[in-house]
Amino acid sequence: MFTVAANNDIMAGPIFNNMKASGVKTLGFIGFSDAYGQSWLKSAKAAAAAAGISITDTEAYARSSVDVNGQALHLIAAAPDAILVAAAGSPASLPVISLSQNGYTGHVYLTSGVGANAFLKLGGPALNGALAAVGPSLVFEQLPDSSPSKAPSAAFMPRFDAKFGISARSNFAAQAYDSYSLIVNALPAALAKAKPGTPQFRAVLRDAIENTKNFHAMTGVFSYGPNNHAGLGPSAAVLVKIVNNKWVLVQ
Repeated sequence: MFTVAANNDIMAGPIFNNMKASGVKTLGFIGFSDAYGQSWLKSAKAAAAAAGISITDTEAYARSSVDVNGQALHLIAAAPDAILVAAAGSPASLPVISLSQNGYTGHVYLTSGVGANAFLKLGGPALNGALAAVGPSLVFEQLPDSSPSKAPSAAFMPRFDAKFGISARSNFAAQAYDSYSLIVNALPAALAKAKPGTPQFRAVLRDAIENTKNFHAMTGVFSYGPNNHAGLGPSAAVLVKIVNNKWVLVQ
């Protein structure tokens, strides 16, 4: 639906805006030792430079790691005002837990890869106070009525919750459904020009998607173009804080 680099840059926005507003001057970074972590490090360096924040230490760990205590101690020794954890799923909780156990008291930020309710169970009290940039559908009930994602999310997420349980709610379900919705939205224009199943139809369907403008979805507002295949802008990211095993929208 959108490229990894574009997604990172969008999600970095509220994270670094909050850092700047909170007076963060120095930042530590720990992320996966793969493309996910490296792409986030690249985005973090650019966003930090723009915000006047210095990155004092960078650490990496494998997705399969079960202990990141050494990396946590290195980060704490660098004494940054905040630490960004660029990881996804259950392994993202490891650095947060290690930092907490070793007495780190600065700000901790997480990336969009933790955008699922199941993540909240993993770190327990150690996650309390951590901030994350996630898609708006995860906390749609807390969004202002003016949010373009509130109505689409209110139409889908309660049905998802009813079928799978609220503990299964995630940004990933919203992204999948938005992808489907974008195709459905483009179908009438494509059907008017070609027959399904033909190479011509695939081409005109692609063109119809590329011509999509101001499409309000759970993930944000999509506007594509010949030179914009990411489609999303700032509306695709909100900042939340983990408070007592819940996501709380940061206004």
